[in-house]
Amino acid sequence: MSDDHLGLHSVSLLESQTLQPVRQTSDLLHPELRALYEFWCQKSQNRLAPARKDIDALELKRWLPNIQLVDVVGGYIDIRYRVIGTWIVERFGVDDTGKTIMEIGETEYTKEVRKEFLTSAKPFNHIKSLNLFTH
Repeated sequence: MSDDHLGLHSVSLLESQTLQPVRQTSDLLHPELRALYEFWCQKSQNRLAPARKDIDALELKRWLPNIQLVDVVGGYIDIRYRVIGTWIVERFGVDDTGKTIMEIGETEYTKEVRKEFLTSAKPFNHIKSLNLFTH
């Protein structure tokens, strides 16, 4: 798939490097990331992202250990970790589910993570405002 989908980035937890936007399936090396990206594209149906109602949490089951779901909070100044996969918790040795980056404590790495999430979320600001009462 060659659709540009804002908000999807390929990240290596083993190396410190700049996050690179995913523009097509071949940008991803790992087969599970490719499968997740194809799922995302299918659910998005040529939109920036799928609507929450388009995804059943059970459909994410195979990827849940390895993903994070975040909420943008405070007028686009912070993110709150709604879900942190078990593999991520085991890898980093801490479960920050329910906390914001500011509550966790800012480091150079968490500043970069927050910046990437907030930059990716900006295009959705107008969509969320317009569809406030439709869900």
